[in-house]
Amino acid sequence: MTKQPGPLMDVTDLPQQRLYFVPEIPRHLFATKVEIAEAGDPGVPKKIPRGARFILQVEWAWSPMSNRIANYHISLDTAKKRWVLWESFLSDEQVPWRWYSVSEVKLIDKKDVTRENAAVVLLKSCWERSKDCERLDHYHWINKTGLIGIGAVAEIGKLVWND
Repeated sequence: MTKQPGPLMDVTDLPQQRLYFVPEIPRHLFATKVEIAEAGDPGVPKKIPRGARFILQVEWAWSPMSNRIANYHISLDTAKKRWVLWESFLSDEQVPWRWYSVSEVKLIDKKDVTRENAAVVLLKSCWERSKDCERLDHYHWINKTGLIGIGAVAEIGKLVWND
């Protein structure tokens, strides 16, 4: 399985959150049809592949006893025709901490879509679904960045939560 970055343990490890370059996100990409499937469905791996690229880690911290830390990865499906977004959550109810992947994955066709653009589209779709189905509010901070930077993540957050 792909290495999961651990939770943020020191506030000095936070990436800079205030000043950032906001990249131009091609808006036509958001018209791309996003499929929802279950891990293990035909053409979809059962778990996060080793070669999946880390996108980012965000955290929602509602109270000391209630939080959500999520890692996002992107990979190709088994036929290498679609991009797959993997979301995994930290379970702090077990020692040692474990990462659990959500069985539902988001997919878009690979044709003419770069990995970075696919990550942006799929992350936006994932957060919109969480906002609508779980009433999830805007993430509270970005713990780690990977494939896409803080500026792009902040822009996606603004689009999803109408900030």
